[in-house]
Amino acid sequence: MGNVEDRQVVDSAHGPPARPERKVDVQPVEHVACPRPPEATYCAPHTRGYGATKRGYRSRELSCRVTLDDRGHVRVEHLRESSNELTLIRLDATSPGAQSQRVEHHVRARLECHGLHRLAYAPYDPEMDRPRRRLLVVSHTGLVAGAETVLFRLVSGAVDAGWSIEAACPTGPLTETLEASGVRCKTIPDLTLPPGPMVIALARLAWRTHLAARRLHALSKDRQLIVVNRFFALPALRLARPQCPVVLLAHDVMIRRSWSAVLRVGRKVVDLAIAVSDTVAGSLSSRGVPVTVVRNGTPWPVEPMPDAPPSDPVIGCVGLLTPLKGQDVLLDAVSMLPAEVKVELVGGRFPKDAPYVQRLNRRADEPDLRGRVTFVGNTDDVQARMRNWSVGVSASVLPEAGPLAPLEAMSIGLPMVGTNHGGTPEVLGDAGLLVPPGDARAMAEALSRLLSDRELWQRCHAAGPRLIADGLTLDRQVRELLEVLADLADLNP
Repeated sequence: MGNVEDRQVVDSAHGPPARPERKVDVQPVEHVACPRPPEATYCAPHTRGYGATKRGYRSRELSCRVTLDDRGHVRVEHLRESSNELTLIRLDATSPGAQSQRVEHHVRARLECHGLHRLAYAPYDPEMDRPRRRLLVVSHTGLVAGAETVLFRLVSGAVDAGWSIEAACPTGPLTETLEASGVRCKTIPDLTLPPGPMVIALARLAWRTHLAARRLHALSKDRQLIVVNRFFALPALRLARPQCPVVLLAHDVMIRRSWSAVLRVGRKVVDLAIAVSDTVAGSLSSRGVPVTVVRNGTPWPVEPMPDAPPSDPVIGCVGLLTPLKGQDVLLDAVSMLPAEVKVELVGGRFPKDAPYVQRLNRRADEPDLRGRVTFVGNTDDVQARMRNWSVGVSASVLPEAGPLAPLEAMSIGLPMVGTNHGGTPEVLGDAGLLVPPGDARAMAEALSRLLSDRELWQRCHAAGPRLIADGLTLDRQVRELLEVLADLADLNP
């Protein structure tokens, strides 16, 4: 079978002989012993390394699936590199009694045309024939912060579960991340309020919303479900008039009048909101939005930090350098602690927050903090940095829905000091101490307690991993999200 000979495939049950197959020079093929069972799956490695295996899971080994049923029908599903979609090709074979040779010819001729040169037998799995759920995810921004991290984790889980995913978002790091995971991305305008005078900014945003609505209307036609990340794209979705359910992945506590105004415009299009904390759920349900809660999670298990704090005390804070995160309050608190206490700030910044970052740098250069503050920037392994800290801090001055940094710190056993609002109190428990937001003196006192009281430090150190394992894992979050989305998608086949 190294070369495919010119021959005719006679199919008495389906009309006249087929056209002669063209010759294809291929590498030798590995045969599978015949006879085969009436239902089988034949998988072939692809030279380019793209692939899909049973249940829709992506792989670096397989790129095609050939299924033979008991009626003699052969189905070849080939993963196209350009679209990342399984394309269905139906071939008529012969009756089951004469399958082995003629089906082999059909299958090999088709696979060789795609550069696939080896066949390997794999058991047939009925789950492989279940229709793929079709999901469109929408983001108002192409930048990446905590909310976009949650969205990416959801999309990754859906891809692994065999869902067909398209994304609509502005060009940016989020687009690059999604495309790297195999998701097709379509560009829409940025739906954040642009800079400039308010009247001009609102006019520009209205025009962008109109353009985005036209694109979303086209993209939503063949989708079973739409997931919109945060609420800023809801007005565009309402104008798009989608014919499928819309789910809001909610990461915001509605504390600003402008946010509430945007939600009022777009809430009628929302069939269900999935909130990451009870605080978020309360702010949405009070505004008439149907809501359920799926709390954020973090990867688990992970390597823990040492069972004792480092000899040189280091306080760390992870988050974008933006006024919401309260790094300025943390610096004021550290200035009240002994001079040997250092602080590390991990995280990047958005361009609009450049003045705030300049203020932080000036504050760090004042005499009471000079030489004690390190701006780390972005890092690939945040938890590796955390393992060298004595205490972690979440200093947000406005309520955050469900911050990820405290979860990451708790998973390795790093005691935390967090502000007592938003989603932080719902997850922190005995893994740290809570302080009023914006109160530098209260934060300094809490930090001093954890640095000086070894027994308290050990209790918080032990409580964090236990709380994560009991219900704050990433696997649990993705599983619950997909269960909610699957129920809605199946109602709209």
